[in-house]
Amino acid sequence: MIAKGNLHASGARLAAYMVTGKDGEKAELYQLRGFADAGIRDAFKTIDAAAKGSHCTKPFFHVQVRNPQGDRALTTKEWEHVADRIERINGLTGQPRAIAFHTDAKTGERHMHVAWSRIDEENLKARPLPFFKLRLKEVCRELEIELGLTQVRNDRARPEIRAAQRGEQAQSKRLGNDDRAIRGAIRDAWERADNGKAFVAALAESGLVLCAGDRRDYVVMDERGGTHALGKRLLGVSAADTRKVLADLERDAMPSVLEGRATMHTRAMVREAEVPAIVTEAKAAAIEITHPLLQPMVPTTRETAQVMHTAVTKTVPLAAKGLEQAADVVSGLVTGLGEFLFGGIGHSPAAPQEPAAAPVMGRQRVRSGRTAAQERERYLTNMASPAEMFHEGHVMATVKAQTMPVRPEIVDAMRRKREQAKRERDEYEDDRER
Repeated sequence: MIAKGNLHASGARLAAYMVTGKDGEKAELYQLRGFADAGIRDAFKTIDAAAKGSHCTKPFFHVQVRNPQGDRALTTKEWEHVADRIERINGLTGQPRAIAFHTDAKTGERHMHVAWSRIDEENLKARPLPFFKLRLKEVCRELEIELGLTQVRNDRARPEIRAAQRGEQAQSKRLGNDDRAIRGAIRDAWERADNGKAFVAALAESGLVLCAGDRRDYVVMDERGGTHALGKRLLGVSAADTRKVLADLERDAMPSVLEGRATMHTRAMVREAEVPAIVTEAKAAAIEITHPLLQPMVPTTRETAQVMHTAVTKTVPLAAKGLEQAADVVSGLVTGLGEFLFGGIGHSPAAPQEPAAAPVMGRQRVRSGRTAAQERERYLTNMASPAEMFHEGHVMATVKAQTMPVRPEIVDAMRRKREQAKRERDEYEDDRER
């Protein structure tokens, strides 16, 4: 027997529900006792008016009682006996009461609705109803034994297997997995296995690996490296029962989470062995430039590999050229510093002088109306690539080195070095074009 009670504020709406019922139900008013009015609507409106004088916001106590599906049908006298027991245990004896029966038009199932007025006519105060939910459960358990009905649990049967937590859902969204399908495969493997080895074999059929967790006893690794803890939320059994089933497995011999992720990465590499050569080359290049500890995390999908291949093929020549030009800049700076240390300022007056170049920075005006500093800033702002910026730095360093008074042998050495660098760049460009 199942009884649900609640406090009701509007007598008019409660009366309308008791005499009409829901869609597909047939309503029958069986009893109206203790009210001053003959009709249920007028009687409940009178209670509403009395409640306003007593400052009671919910003057009605409404209880719905039904039997579980498949249980025997009670007679009208038995239903009235149930209402009397509920009335007595909640301290509502003698209070005005209305009883109505609702019958399902399709199944013929019949249940009872009872409404009591809480307003005491003597002092116009509301009757208290402490712990009425617990008292309804208590009287239902007693009536089930007394009337020979099916005994119902006091607590609702909560689902043993619940949905994934927020962290696992976010992980599946990040990795592109179907967490419901993976959890269903794990549950299916658990139900089909009677020991640890059978469970591992069943997981392997779905491409899953059982690992020893860091904070959990056991976790399952999916194909994309996601972890799923074997807990009561997933399997519906306690941690102690899980250990008993997996007792034949040695936890020290099981792979760790990192090892399981590496295993999944290896499997993905094997699955993609037949993809085009461009994917394999991109993957090899990415692994080569990746730190050894991060190599298992290198993406293995075809689309990501194609993007990586394009990035490597387009950026490596530019990076090589940039490094070469940076080396030229450093070489120019070192040459100028060497001249400064070994005879720049204290040179012989008879030494040939290089023509002095116009100062790069300063307030000197040029034909465009802008200073040299403004022209240089404008040029650097409108550059198309970092390689030009390297080139600009090289030119500036060369100009600085040439405007300093140096000995002729140093000048010849610098000129030969620039010519050698130019030849090497030309050879590099020819090789790249071939």
